[in-house]
Amino acid sequence: MKRLLALGTVAVATVGALVLGFALGQNQTVSDRKAITALRAELQQSQAHIAELEAAVVDAELGVSVQTTAAHALRQNLTDMHDKNAVVIEELTFYKSLMAPGSLPQGLQISELVIESTAVENSFRFQLLLTQVAKRRSYISGEVSIDVIGHFVGAQDVEGVLSLTELAETAIYPLRFKFRYFQDIAGLLEIPSSYTPQRVLVTATREGEQPLQSSFEWQVEPRRE
Repeated sequence: MKRLLALGTVAVATVGALVLGFALGQNQTVSDRKAITALRAELQQSQAHIAELEAAVVDAELGVSVQTTAAHALRQNLTDMHDKNAVVIEELTFYKSLMAPGSLPQGLQISELVIESTAVENSFRFQLLLTQVAKRRSYISGEVSIDVIGHFVGAQDVEGVLSLTELAETAIYPLRFKFRYFQDIAGLLEIPSSYTPQRVLVTATREGEQPLQSSFEWQVEPRRE
């Protein structure tokens, strides 16, 4: 009888332990599920926040790119405006000298010589500007000659002068001019590869007057497209 009571007690204790263990297990499972649900919610919030931050970074980078592009375009526009203003000022100065010549020397003027590179090696385009400064302008005429001064390779100490007839094809030389306000004279110069030009001497002679000379440094401007 005692044995049966002992076995019953053990059985009841075992069942109780099982019930308690199951209950504890259920509670732990519920707790774990709640924790997992909370973690998932927190993860979703974190992912949403990360997505917002990434979008903000993209917007910021795009904003910087747009600002940089806009700033570059603005600087380019300002540069273009400065260049145009410089041209306008130069043209105004030139035309003022024509229309209000009181403060300038009177008569024929060798105003400007521009030398530009070309697509052909050792070939250069020149443009010579002659003007007349006078209170009352009538047509003037005369002739102009162009000489390039430099030295040949191996002869730096010996000055060499090449006339336009040696550097260009021209049917009439000296070149003729006739104008009232101004005249452009343009052409091509073929410089020998063995020659280094240093300056250009322009001599313009108005009919009935003494020759007028101007010396220009050999400065080549980039070819215009």
